[in-house]
Amino acid sequence: MSNFEFDFSKIVECAQDVIIVTKAFPIKPPGPEIVYVNTAFTKLTGYTFDEIVGKNPRVLQSRNSHDHDNEVKDKIVDALTKKTSVTATIKNYSKDGREYWLEMNIIPLTDQNGEVTHFAAIERDVTARKIIEQQLQILAKTDPLTNLLNRRAFDERLTNELSRYHRTLETFAVLMLDVNSFKEINDTHGHTVGDQALVIVADSCNSVLRTHDTIARFGGDEFVVLLPNANVDTAEIVADKIKNSILESSSEKLEFEVNISIGIAEVNIKDEMLTEILRRADESLYDDKKRQ
Repeated sequence: MSNFEFDFSKIVECAQDVIIVTKAFPIKPPGPEIVYVNTAFTKLTGYTFDEIVGKNPRVLQSRNSHDHDNEVKDKIVDALTKKTSVTATIKNYSKDGREYWLEMNIIPLTDQNGEVTHFAAIERDVTARKIIEQQLQILAKTDPLTNLLNRRAFDERLTNELSRYHRTLETFAVLMLDVNSFKEINDTHGHTVGDQALVIVADSCNSVLRTHDTIARFGGDEFVVLLPNANVDTAEIVADKIKNSILESSSEKLEFEVNISIGIAEVNIKDEMLTEILRRADESLYDDKKRQ
């Protein structure tokens, strides 16, 4: 076999993937200290070689405590501590604050004695793929007309709230909403106006509800609202506010008023499945329709 001499630094420097080399110690702040980055890194992050060398990779992460994937970070720290390779996908931020996603493979580098002295991270920008994944996740849980949660996503929220109730006995209520004479609205004014009416219902509800309340479109002209830490008396007050808000908004934006019926159900200790409380809310909705 012929022997060839290569300048491997040129290969690394011209690589399309980001390459970062850090010292192996210390792992905790202020380490691990960055000793090398290639051109792909500077293009992606906006940091120059001189700006980033001497710092640690945490400078690329958000200072917002709610923006951290602690499980991934713990996985990386554990691997570095054990001096083993690790693969992970992580979100970082460029110098100007733009977020990007990396699929990274971190490998230990050893000296002539076999001692780990550095780590090399080979990182591929997967931001475009991640954005598509996030969009698909949103579409899977969101009603495209109103931008509210869909039934599947709401069922998950309600199931979690029911489980929490059985642990803490902190009560909650569910509202079931239905647009009165919706078929007549579509037949008389057209489906475009009917869609506008549904958007008005969604927006009016959001204007009344608290930030920790949850509203979803169940389908057609039916909506459902989850009110944590609320009993039936509180729910009745919210229901009246919703009705008034929808009447006011529709009279301003449409040629007619949109009237809705609302059913209310408060959780009780016998509720083991979400279908039980939804059934009571639906029965209450039917009673409200009969009164109008």
